[in-house]
Amino acid sequence: DPSEDATEKKTATHDDISENDSKKKPEISEENSRLISEENENKFAHNNYQEMEIIGMGASSMGFITVLANESKVLVVPITPSDPMSTGLDTTEPGTPEALTLLQLMQGIDMDFYLPIETLATRMKTRTAELKAVYFHEVDRKKGGASISLLGVTHSDESSTEAKEKFLESPLKSGFEGIALALRYPESKIFVNPNLLENGDDDGERYFYSTKEIEEIFPNLVYLSDAKHREKKSDELSCDAVEAMPVVA
Repeated sequence: DPSEDATEKKTATHDDISENDSKKKPEISEENSRLISEENENKFAHNNYQEMEIIGMGASSMGFITVLANESKVLVVPITPSDPMSTGLDTTEPGTPEALTLLQLMQGIDMDFYLPIETLATRMKTRTAELKAVYFHEVDRKKGGASISLLGVTHSDESSTEAKEKFLESPLKSGFEGIALALRYPESKIFVNPNLLENGDDDGERYFYSTKEIEEIFPNLVYLSDAKHREKKSDELSCDAVEAMPVVA
């Protein structure tokens, strides 16, 4: 099929990422291999990458941040753009479109405005892509926030005699998009380069903390559990209000 060949040629692969980035990425791990088909193992998996979850986000001295965590470590992902127009924003309260969009997504509100619904399809060069994982290779607020790989899968036409799934990978330089897509597709996983949990960036700025440090250093965080609670409470209040409305005969 000529259109399928064209799609394959356009699809971003592991080779599209720079050599310097690829040197930082070890090979396959058993823990992550459940996401990868055998024929794509070496191409898409990264050894020893640690699975983390989004626990919160908020304004801070470095701008708006999203916080990823596992049982022992916390990683801060800068979200506020590093361009001069954004200097000083998101330090006391969320103000940039990126910050406001993430706060909405965290509460289950997807406005399809600043993050178009076709974003994943655009990145993967196919409309049938399903996001499987977001890999964080590097975090640096001066370089767009993060160096990321999106791992997705697409299924060929079920009516085809050669129906099968294909794994796709797209490089990304936006911490905002990586986090936003992970929130939009909650079944996806987040994996982090273990080096990010031990070393700072080239200028010595660190983005990793212990779970005990995070509340003291970033007091303005909105936690995912609180956001879900507020969303549920809002729904309950709405239902109560509807039930309390007088019945008009």
